This record gives sequence, structure tokens and C-alpha cells, in this order.
Amino acid sequence: MSRSAMDTVVEFYQHVNGDPTGLPGVLHADIKWEIIEGFPYGGEYNGLGSVFEDFFGNVMQHFEFWNANPDEYINAGDKIVVLGHYKTKAKESGMEIEPSFAHIWTVQDGMITRLQQYADSVVVSRALNHNVPTKS
Repeated sequence: MSRSAMDTVVEFYQHVNGDPTGLPGVLHADIKWEIIEGFPYGGEYNGLGSVFEDFFGNVMQHFEFWNANPDEYINAGDKIVVLGHYKTKAKESGMEIEPSFAHIWTVQDGMITRLQQYADSVVVSRALNHNVPTKS
């Protein structure tokens, strides 16, 4: 039996904030990962390799840690909207921040196939001393 869309998204946050080695078990190999412009390495990433290497690999060079904390889940069938906040600390400035986010997840057959991310990029920019790296 396949996981529900809600169960899949809840499991994503458990992995991302705990044991990230379980993430490939909830993310489709051909995932489309869309990050808002103005956010570090904002842009579109296609496939697990690109998400882990090109997005997370680059972003985590600038932060000591990064947690994504859901505050509210909105179930819309195969789409799950999550409102929450990140908790992170910028390496260079030492600033700890908790910018708000909205994630829209698309789930098919128990696997996440798409993320649309919107976040308070101004707060992140300040923590990075207004030197926000971009996707090349």
C-alpha cells in the first residue's frame, strides 16, 4: 500500500531534520525542485542528483546547520502546502535566523515529484551580509 501524500511530506521533514539518508525514499528520482529567486541558489533543479549536489551541496557551504520546521499542513489531495520556518545559522556572520517559508509539494504514488518553495529571502540575505549566491 502506498503512503498518503500527507504521510510522505511529514516523513520528508522527519528525514530532513533528523536522518537525511532517508530522503531518497520519499523523493522521486526525477523530482522538480523550484527555489524562489533571491534565495541562495534560487532556481530550478531537476533530479535527485541536482537537488543534493547542486542545491543542498552549495547552500550548506554557507550555513552551520539548516532545519525546516513545519507549523501547519494543508491537505489538497496530491498537493500538500506546508507553512513553516527554517532555523539556521550563517557561517560567516554567525547570525541565527528563522525565516518563514511556504512549501507546495506534489506527491504521486507515495513519492514527492515537485517542490515549489517560497521563503523570506530578505532575512536570509541579511544573514549572508547581502551576498546571496546565485545558481550558475
